[in-house]
Formats: sequence, C-alpha cells, structure tokens
Amino acid sequence: MATTITKLAKLAGVSVGSVSLVMNNKDKGQVSAASRKRILALAKKHGYRPNRAARALVQRRAYRVALCHDARLTVWDSLESYGLFNLISDFADGFQSLGYSIELLNIGHLQTNRARGNILLRQPVDGYVFLLMPPARVAPLMRLMRKEDKLAVASGATLGDEYTWTDVDREDAFSRAVRQLVEQGHKRIVLLEVGPTALLDIKREAFLRAMQEYAGVDAKNLIFHTDMRHFLGIYQATTNALETVPDVSAILVTSTYFSDAVIHALQNKGITPGSDCRVIGFGYTNPTHRVKPHMSLYGVRIPDEVEYGIKALTDAMSDPDNYEPRHQIFRSEYIEQDT
Repeated sequence: MATTITKLAKLAGVSVGSVSLVMNNKDKGQVSAASRKRILALAKKHGYRPNRAARALVQRRAYRVALCHDARLTVWDSLESYGLFNLISDFADGFQSLGYSIELLNIGHLQTNRARGNILLRQPVDGYVFLLMPPARVAPLMRLMRKEDKLAVASGATLGDEYTWTDVDREDAFSRAVRQLVEQGHKRIVLLEVGPTALLDIKREAFLRAMQEYAGVDAKNLIFHTDMRHFLGIYQATTNALETVPDVSAILVTSTYFSDAVIHALQNKGITPGSDCRVIGFGYTNPTHRVKPHMSLYGVRIPDEVEYGIKALTDAMSDPDNYEPRHQIFRSEYIEQDT
C-alpha cells in the first residue's frame, strides 16, 4: 500500500511542507539537495504519489489534456486515419501513465476558427494537443491558445518558432527515395498520390525537385492522383499509371494505407513487386502487413513524436511561468521489406 505524505515526511525527517515542495518541483532554494534526494528516494521506495485532487486544488490544475483533431472518422476513412488512431492511442497512454485524464475532441464539424476556439476554450483542461492538422488549419488555433495563455502542442505540423510542435520531414523522405531509386538505375518512377490530401503538396513538390535534380526529368506527367480513398480507387489509379507510362520500374506511394491495392494491381498486370517494379510507400508500418509481399517504406516515427510532444507539454504545464516554445522535425526511417 502506498504511503501518505505525513508518513513520508516522518521517514525522511523533514516537514510535510518540505515533502510537498519537492514532489511539486517547488523546492528550489527552500529544501537542501540532500533532503530532496532523500525524499525522492523514499517516495520511490514506498510508492508515494501526490494526491491528484489535492494537488489540482493547490496548483489550480485539472490534470486533464485535450487531444484534438478535425479528421473524418467514417468507415470509408478509417484506414486513411490509421496514423491518427495511433497518435491518439499513444498520446492517451502516455498522458494517462503520468496521471492525466484525456478529453478527445473532434472539431472537424465546426466551420470557423471562432467556433472551434469557443469549444476549445470551454474545456476544463491544462493543455491541448492538436493531431495531424495541416499548418493552415492548426496555426490559427495555436495562435489563439497563445493569446489566451493556454498551453498547446501541434503534432504532425510544421509551424513557426513561437509555437511548440513536432513533425516528420516528408520532403526529406521523398528526396531520399528518389535518389535511392535513381542510383539503382530507375528513371521511370511514378508518384501515386493517395492519403490525406492536405499533405500531398509537400510530397509532390519534393518528388518533382528530386526527379529534376537526380534524374534530370520533368516528372509532372509521372504523377497520378485519386480522390477515391478505398481499395478499388487506389487499384484503378495504380492500373492507370501502369497503362499510361511505359516501362514503369518504380512506384512511390504517398501513403501505406492501401498498400494491398497497389500490390494487387501490379500482380494482376503480371508484374512482380520488388523485382519487376520497386514499390516504396510513406507512412506507418503496420498496414503494409495486410498483404504479401510487404511494401518497403519510409516509416513515420510516431513513438518519437509522441514522446517529444508529451514531454514538451508536461514540462510546460509543470512550470508555465518559464515556458519556452520548442519544436522538433523527425527524419523518417527507411524500412526495407519485400518491394
């Protein structure tokens, strides 16, 4: 059974007030380094944890975090939202392990930033995490949070230095993929655009620049896009690319959500993925295992993004007076599989 603050103070030979200061990181200049070390060691040994309700009253904190997104979560969009589901799950698990409760907010149905702001500011939370919202949509909300002295982190968006955010370097991933393929002798490289449309511009421009730089090719006619976000739509887009561009030897896919559709389209044309045609996707790893051969990919480092976001927000919530915005861009990890 966990000990109480009174028993912990007695074990440490200090006052209850000293224990409270140390456990709430407010002991600087008031508790000696030796006493602080002794208190923390005994707290860990005896399983002491500050009472969240009492701590909230003292610090005027709710110990509650809002995870916010604006994605459609219908049956048709469930696979495309795979990355969002992973972020929600990992952020929720991480915050809850630190004693925070979670409020999940979908603000996609609200048409104006004012309406979104009104909903957000009414929430009894200590901080906000905005998940996979494009910069144009999340920046006004981050600006509002800053104006209202609210603490917020954007995960999956590149913003200015005045905000706290974390993102994946999509441009770097597509540039590396093109360079890798060109060095292997590929020049007929098709870009297949699927997945969240808000992120496609970055990937498309990176592909065009890399094809010009590494292959000396104007690749505008090598880009194929589909608005149909389901297996049949991706299958048809892949088939169209194969029938339009002669001798395609490599395909870059802007998402891994429908890797099975791309693989099946190749196989139905008598093309063996990996040997006859290289295929590289961009995204999270698990969806690529729905079909064999498994698609090679530049993997999104979701665990790293989550860890960084949680640390940034909890640090800010623990010491808001000394809060400084910070950000981190994570380089995608190339994962060689079967294609």
